Amino acid sequence: MNRIRSLIGNRAFYRTMFAVALPMAVQQGITTFVNLLDNLMVGRLGTLPMSAVTIDNEFVFIFNLIIFGATAGAGIFTAQFHGKRDADGIRHTLRFKLLISAIAAAAFTGVLLLFEEPLIRLFVTDTNTPEEIAETVRLSKDYLVVILFGLLPFALAQSYSSTMRETGNTIPPMVASIIAIVTNLVLNYLLIFGKLGFPEMGIRGAALATVISRFCELLFLVLWTHLHSAKYTYVKGLFRSFRIPKKLMKIILRKGCPLMLNEFFWSLAMVLSAQCYATRGIQVVAAFNISSTIFNLFSVLFMSMGSTISIIVGNQLGAGELDRAQDSARKMTAFTVVMSFLLTGTMVALSGVIPLLYNTEESVREIASLFIRVDGLFMCVYAFTNAAYFTLRSGGKVFVTILFDSVFSWAVFVPVCLCVAYLTDLPIQWMYPVCAATEIGKAVLGAVFLKQKRWVNQLVADESLTALDSSPKSDNQPSSQTKEDNP
Repeated sequence: MNRIRSLIGNRAFYRTMFAVALPMAVQQGITTFVNLLDNLMVGRLGTLPMSAVTIDNEFVFIFNLIIFGATAGAGIFTAQFHGKRDADGIRHTLRFKLLISAIAAAAFTGVLLLFEEPLIRLFVTDTNTPEEIAETVRLSKDYLVVILFGLLPFALAQSYSSTMRETGNTIPPMVASIIAIVTNLVLNYLLIFGKLGFPEMGIRGAALATVISRFCELLFLVLWTHLHSAKYTYVKGLFRSFRIPKKLMKIILRKGCPLMLNEFFWSLAMVLSAQCYATRGIQVVAAFNISSTIFNLFSVLFMSMGSTISIIVGNQLGAGELDRAQDSARKMTAFTVVMSFLLTGTMVALSGVIPLLYNTEESVREIASLFIRVDGLFMCVYAFTNAAYFTLRSGGKVFVTILFDSVFSWAVFVPVCLCVAYLTDLPIQWMYPVCAATEIGKAVLGAVFLKQKRWVNQLVADESLTALDSSPKSDNQPSSQTKEDNP
């Protein structure tokens, strides 16, 4: 009984948790719902256009996770600096995020431009006709050449929004996201189908709508943050120079670069698994597009709770409240798993209905229904592993985080996918659940790491981290302006 009570917080605890989680849940919920509507619009164009967009989105997914990892490495320190009320430290971490995001966007764009066709062809197999393959490749290239323009604004926007969330300001990123998704939704309708005098551009219109929405999101975040510099004191002098204290730069790189590589290799593992599923035909690619969109909609709760764990626990670790951080992580993880369990039945019940909304073959709908049912049954497991990842990451224990995440993926998940795809004739109806079942092993590993408590760690206790080498005060700011009020 005492063990169960230790998993339940009081009203004050949940009030604090919901204050952080709800804006992010609303933001992610609206985003995923609009993505579902966008997905349905593209789905009305047919199976091949939908498959082409799915293929390109796998590459965008890798980039998004790279940016997530790049900002997360510095974000560990942002959250802990906020716990110390150290605006200098937050300013330096934001600079780091902006620099690394711009470099990553330029590098990723170059790679995709150089190797676009070979990468696309990894997802089309000989199980389809030459005409289907050629058309899918053509459509993918048309979509990709436009969507690349949205990588840089997305990366820079994430640098701002992640910093605001890590400092307890979740409303402005939510508003920015709503502006972006409404823009995207409206322009998708106008540009895909050529409504109200706009040209009918098909999937190129979908890509253009996404790019425009990315710029709108970035513009709002930049204007909002800098126009409210009295509240967000860390943006004062942000662009006066791009100097970052060497000591802080080294420790962020030591913690952040491995996390960025972790996200890259984890996302690469997910893309490789999608390629393995694609060996069973383009119809499977289209079905995977449907199911992953639905899964994203139902996973809003545990995804937003993961970020909440990272923020709250990171703040408490930065303030030196180590026991409180452990207690908060335990209670928020329990809440996440219980809520995800309640969603499982709904997801399974709707698995046969949602695919009917798409203009595609019956075989695609049947496969999509299977994928949705499997994802629903494993929802609780995914929720726990997500919470475990963010808990381990909040303490900056990079090696443990990587071992739990990308190393497990490449040591267990990827080999299982490759073996089932290329060494057996199992149909996709068996292949997908077999691969998904590896997540159970990851959950066991996460439970072991959490119990060991090696993640409980205060990273920013050293006061010299934010001191520039040439001056005792960062960016020549008066000391009265370098401490941010706790919101």
